[in-house]
Amino acid sequence: MKANPLSSKTIRVVMFATAMTMSISSAFAQVKIGTAPTVIGANSNLEVQGTNNKKVIVDKATSTLKVENKPLAAAEDSVVTRGTDGELHQISSKRLLEQQNIPITIFEGTLNNNQAIPVIVTNNSLDQRIDLTPRPGYAGVWNASTKQVTLPSDGYYHFEAGISCLGTGPGGSSVLVTRIFIEGYVAPYDYNYAPIASDFGVSGSQVWSGMYTAGTTVSMNGYISKRTIDPAYPANCTSGYFNVTKVK
Repeated sequence: MKANPLSSKTIRVVMFATAMTMSISSAFAQVKIGTAPTVIGANSNLEVQGTNNKKVIVDKATSTLKVENKPLAAAEDSVVTRGTDGELHQISSKRLLEQQNIPITIFEGTLNNNQAIPVIVTNNSLDQRIDLTPRPGYAGVWNASTKQVTLPSDGYYHFEAGISCLGTGPGGSSVLVTRIFIEGYVAPYDYNYAPIASDFGVSGSQVWSGMYTAGTTVSMNGYISKRTIDPAYPANCTSGYFNVTKVK
């Protein structure tokens, strides 16, 4: 049987094409698009680099996706969500809780040192505001100079406050008052009608809830009110707390 002379030629062409394909596949095993297209990480199958030098990277070994570009000051892990437009968006865990209407603690503070509180002369004076120490992680909303919490966003908030104090004079007229002032206006207050005296301390607490806007300032107040015609005396507060929770 006579051999077809085209067969060997065809085979050589096929082998050449296969070699070229393998060469091209090897050359393009790593692909870089965008800025610095000839410089790609050794462990990357694919990199897309923007003009800000941030990259989207597909790892060669694991095929996992790494996105370098993220919001400024993003100091903690966040959740990635997919929008209706198909784009991926970064959302903080705090914002995710807000969207789910899960209560979030905005502030926790305690009175760790003795603080003298006055007999009332005017409402919400600086010496009536309790000088709290924020617990770790809650100092961002606390203004130490004005002794106030600033609400970070619009929402429905719940406030809890309490102090324990000892009087500085004889009992009879001095009454401890615990109050929550919101933007300079008083929320409900608590009178402790048991007389406070140098040998008799009392505790007072208060709660309040309401809808407020971002930037609203809130303070916890303690002072002495006069109950009878007898003189009233200042007090020393030895402990206290103030908690602010965003309900939704």
